[in-house]
Amino acid sequence: IKAQLKQVQKTRKLQQKSRARSGIPRIALVGYTNSGKTTLLRALSKDHSLKPEDRLFATLDPTVRRVLLPSQRVTVMSDTVGFIEDLPHELVDAFRATLEEVVRADLLLHVMDAGSPNVASQRKTVLQVLGQLGLEPDDIKTKVIEVWNKVDTIEDWIPPNDLAPHHASISALKESGFEELLDMIEEMLVIKQLNESTESTTCL
Repeated sequence: IKAQLKQVQKTRKLQQKSRARSGIPRIALVGYTNSGKTTLLRALSKDHSLKPEDRLFATLDPTVRRVLLPSQRVTVMSDTVGFIEDLPHELVDAFRATLEEVVRADLLLHVMDAGSPNVASQRKTVLQVLGQLGLEPDDIKTKVIEVWNKVDTIEDWIPPNDLAPHHASISALKESGFEELLDMIEEMLVIKQLNESTESTTCL
């Protein structure tokens, strides 16, 4: 695995430089193992060759696909390694190659299995790992969309009281709720771009 990760890191650096030059927004899918991240990426990218795998660390090298927004704006979306509870610091370091996509992304889609009885603890675990990776609390408000997936498996789903500022309820398998999610992604990218332009002007 270590050899694989070294190769992954080398490849990722080249791809990141290429995407940085292109100016294409980068979006990272994060979430607990088996939350439906790969299914969501397959649906949004319309690449049906992607197959979700029901095993831990199935995604060593982040799967990257282009996703079109409603305005026809192109984005690059990556499916990162699934998180687990009590992820040791040394494991976070070992998988930093694949998790770099999270830190460098313009937006994060935190995908959760709304039907899981452990969704509250899983949600907490992911936020803790994001903190280990250097994501500040303010970043949660400005660059994270909570994606409550598999709501179709629950008869009367009631969202928690402490929802993140940006959230969407979807079914990646049935491809429902995508319009709201994609509109939200587009809106947040526009706001981010405006804020960066303002900061750049202020610095001048």
